[in-house]
Amino acid sequence: MQFLVVVAAALILFSTSVLAEEATNKNENDKNNDSLIVAQSGIPHQEQTVALRPRIHFGEDTSTEFHSSLLNHTFKIETTFAIGNRKGDFNWNIASDFSGSNLPNILSELSYNDLNITEASFDYQVQKRLGPMKGIYFESHISSGYIDGGYIQDSDYDGNDRSGEFSQSMSDPNGSVTFNLVNAIGFTKTLFFTNSHSKSLRFTPLIGYAYNVQSFVIREGEQTVATQRRTPLVGEFDGLDSSYKAEWFGFWLGLITRADLDKHHFTIRGQFHFPEYYAEANWNLRSDFAHPKSFAHFSDGTGVSVKINYSFQLNNKLSLTASYHHERMETRDGIDTIYFKDGGTASTRLNETNWESTSFNFGIVILTN
Repeated sequence: MQFLVVVAAALILFSTSVLAEEATNKNENDKNNDSLIVAQSGIPHQEQTVALRPRIHFGEDTSTEFHSSLLNHTFKIETTFAIGNRKGDFNWNIASDFSGSNLPNILSELSYNDLNITEASFDYQVQKRLGPMKGIYFESHISSGYIDGGYIQDSDYDGNDRSGEFSQSMSDPNGSVTFNLVNAIGFTKTLFFTNSHSKSLRFTPLIGYAYNVQSFVIREGEQTVATQRRTPLVGEFDGLDSSYKAEWFGFWLGLITRADLDKHHFTIRGQFHFPEYYAEANWNLRSDFAHPKSFAHFSDGTGVSVKINYSFQLNNKLSLTASYHHERMETRDGIDTIYFKDGGTASTRLNETNWESTSFNFGIVILTN
């Protein structure tokens, strides 16, 4: 994950320096050419400053020609529909007590491995280009995924650091779903490199709020490690229909860097998340637990997200897009609370929770000016 963040930062710095150098060189050449033209054409000295108008500047062009072409283009709106595939892994484990130092320091662990997720997403982005509050940016993202591959491992230990495993079972997560809802607001600063505005670099710092869910079903159980009188016998067992729903919700900070080069558009975005974590489970085969809420997890977390996107503009209304997205969310030192059938409760330490995923998506962008 650290490598991806470093790569993203390097790409941003590289693209900025390369484009700025190219623009500076072009600006110097243009000035020399314009000076020669002015000298040969006999343009009065007081008008030379107009003829030698700078070719690079921040913000929108204030020329009459540019504004006349955007009289009805106060907002730039991009609506994206995409579909793709996500690979993910999720796990959590608890200790035998709140200190986490007594034997065993890892009592029980659930791992959801090699998850295959088919995902569809919708993005809506608005940038104000003219008038009051020019540069204000808003975006909304909704996506949903269906898990149709992977496996779940449930292990219990007698010794520290996952030693003395006395129980292990495997189950199927097929039919589980994911859901993501993200809203953000920011401010875009634009650097143009030509008067035609076909090449530009845009920076958009963001603050947002995200709600992410992994809702797992746990079915088709098979005992793979058994201990006499403590666990079921090795082999398949019937009736397993449990669930675990993990929710991550909270604010995040981010930065979008976008390079527009004629019909080619490159975007790199990084986000740092500060979510709260809540999960609720129904362990249907535990007759001593309450149902449908058998236990819950509470914690605070952190997260990092890196997304790289490329789009090709077919015309003024349509673009094709492809993206790569990697994210990692984690918590430490939380609370695991069990709810018993008789109304009692018991709590211990939630050691950690981890979610990591990588996705590739392809879609279509509808442009509205």
